[in-house]
Amino acid sequence: MKPLTNRKIPRQMLGAALLLLIGLVSPHSAMAFTGQDPSIYEYKDTRNLVAMVNQAAELFAQKGEEAHKEFSQRGSRWLRGERYIFIYDLNGVCVFHPENPQLVGKNLSDLKDVLGKPLIQWILEIAANRSKPYGWVHYLWPAPNTLFPLWKSTYIVGVRSPEGKLYALGSGLYNMRPEKRFIVDLVDGAADLIDRKGEAAFSALRDMADRYNLFGTHVYVFSVSGELKVDPAFPPGEERNALDYKDAVGRYFIRDAIEGVKEKETTWIMYMWPKPGDATPSKKLMYTRRVQVGDETYLVGSDMYLSHPIWLHF
Repeated sequence: MKPLTNRKIPRQMLGAALLLLIGLVSPHSAMAFTGQDPSIYEYKDTRNLVAMVNQAAELFAQKGEEAHKEFSQRGSRWLRGERYIFIYDLNGVCVFHPENPQLVGKNLSDLKDVLGKPLIQWILEIAANRSKPYGWVHYLWPAPNTLFPLWKSTYIVGVRSPEGKLYALGSGLYNMRPEKRFIVDLVDGAADLIDRKGEAAFSALRDMADRYNLFGTHVYVFSVSGELKVDPAFPPGEERNALDYKDAVGRYFIRDAIEGVKEKETTWIMYMWPKPGDATPSKKLMYTRRVQVGDETYLVGSDMYLSHPIWLHF
């Protein structure tokens, strides 16, 4: 058998292979879109929302503005109940919104929720992230026909139109079940911030208008000796030691978290704690990550009640 390098490949085959290669690597190709895997989430509503937005992004990557017609069909998978698709360009201009068409053409980059969270800026940051062009934004927003704002969780992807322009496309739901993945993203993001900024990051973690506050919970930071360095429920300068904190059944859950990260970087701890206003304790799950700042070791953590749903507004 002759070596492959000695064989002559027909010109037509070379041309076809070149076109295929260009189609695969082009940043403008619809094949270039990759969203988050829906199967990583526990709850059906979350998986369905992620899958729907991913598929909407694929359609938009193929058809561009022509996809707006399909996204506008009420009763379709794209526009049903409180669920709809919206699209922004990376300057913050709304280019598609079937529920509020008066927003189309307006620059909403300065829009904030009632806590001051710059939700459109966060949406644009996610879409512009080259290594991970997808993610979540959690914020307080008035639901239709309601008096008080509710927590809304919106899944965002960055997607290119057929012309190659990058957009932020997404959809959200009110009062979603809190996913473990949300807490992991929250803590990992805070840990990354501390890695980059050291203790200077603590002020951002204390700010309830920042991204480290969702579903009424927040990020906290404590040392391996149990000293709480960040707890937004208490003002700076009122640090406490949490080493002797016990849950409703006598478990020293802070000690367990400290012990859990001695040999591995992260740990999950289950403990019993009453919800605000409740006398009976409920199951609570805490995720903690070890972070090194110079010679100091810190634990960054957050937690969630396991029962559904979390109805806290503020």
